[in-house]
Amino acid sequence: MPPSPPRMRKWVASLLGAVVLAAPLLPPVRIWALWPHRMDVVRGQPRCLDWSPWVPVAVAASGAKVLVNGRSVAHAWQFLHAKQIQIEALGAGRIQLAWRAWGWLPLGQTEVESVPPQYVLPGGQAIGVVVHTQGLVVSGWSPVHTAQGLTLPAQAVGIQAGEILLQADGQPLTSDAQLSQLTQVAGQRHAPVTLAVAGPDGVRQIAVTPVWGILSHRYRLGLLVQSQASGVGTLTLVLPGRRAYAALGHSLTDGLTAIPAPVLRGQVFSAKVVGVKAAQEGKPGEKIGVLERDGGLAGSVSWNGRLGVGGILSRMPADLQKVSPMPVALPDQVHPGPASLWTVLDQGTVAHYRIEILRTFRQDRPMPRGIVFKVTDPRLLAEAGGVIQGMSGSPIVQDGRLVGAVTHVVLGNPQLGYGCYAWWMVQELRSHLGTGGQ
Repeated sequence: MPPSPPRMRKWVASLLGAVVLAAPLLPPVRIWALWPHRMDVVRGQPRCLDWSPWVPVAVAASGAKVLVNGRSVAHAWQFLHAKQIQIEALGAGRIQLAWRAWGWLPLGQTEVESVPPQYVLPGGQAIGVVVHTQGLVVSGWSPVHTAQGLTLPAQAVGIQAGEILLQADGQPLTSDAQLSQLTQVAGQRHAPVTLAVAGPDGVRQIAVTPVWGILSHRYRLGLLVQSQASGVGTLTLVLPGRRAYAALGHSLTDGLTAIPAPVLRGQVFSAKVVGVKAAQEGKPGEKIGVLERDGGLAGSVSWNGRLGVGGILSRMPADLQKVSPMPVALPDQVHPGPASLWTVLDQGTVAHYRIEILRTFRQDRPMPRGIVFKVTDPRLLAEAGGVIQGMSGSPIVQDGRLVGAVTHVVLGNPQLGYGCYAWWMVQELRSHLGTGGQ
């Protein structure tokens, strides 16, 4: 006797529910969930993507010449039964790869950028950076004493610490004194000051009404702002023949601003490490450094981005001029295993310390944390306790390639640190130079 229609519907619903729940566990579905929508391919260096031999896939390409598993797929569908899919770019340009499971089920597209091999001079030298930002960084609050009590006018209208004040009443802001003067003018007119405020969600216009401070005898907004940032870090890389450099691995204003503060002007100099405060569990260590304005390294700071600062060097240190160019690894060429960290402690010269890369994260766009590593070198553990402040930007080298730069320490365990991919730093540097991948 066949099941009744209600029971049949219940069975079908249960079966569909089981399929939906099981789908994420199937290897092809898991692989496709991580499939890149865009990727860089270095000419002459094929890139491999994992796939499932149980699901045949058809692929076709438009744009520059490309081989997939050794076969041309230009404007013609090719079927693949493979555990890995190897993509090799034959010429310069951009490629669009279209994928279909079993030849009929669309799986989307992957944009492939064919780029030449990247070579850089790896750094490791200690540097000091001083920049004047475009706009004023909101660093905190200063309550205003009024006849009615304490108040914070700027905070009350939604301005947050870490945001950047770009303009006041249409005028670009360059100093605290300028903001104070515009505040007095608006206060005397009993009018609000219109601020252009940059934050994670873009730039917004906010009107703040100044209040009279009975202790300071002037109109105030209740803000603490600064127009300068500085720090000691590490040089990551230099483009051969260009003297263009990248350093730090994270924004100079990381921890201070919600977004990287744009640079108005800035300088980079050699820094002499005069001492090391070793890290302890829960207590960050640091390099104690002083600027050497007449040292072997000097240059400009032209930008401050998510992966650090960059510009042009006017003086290159002698040890850097002796370094041979090193290839830069693509993010998916970085793997768990032994590597080395290049940095300067109080010996004054770049030393190479052993580390172990524990984990790498797949990234299709620049992010500060793509690598997790552990310090294994007894010398570095004895002298510094692990990763310390001032190591930001220290090159990470693996398999003869520059793979990353130190960005952060794990405070609970200073033997552990994070790094960004060097490939992204090179791309950011070249984008500011306007040279693309050339």
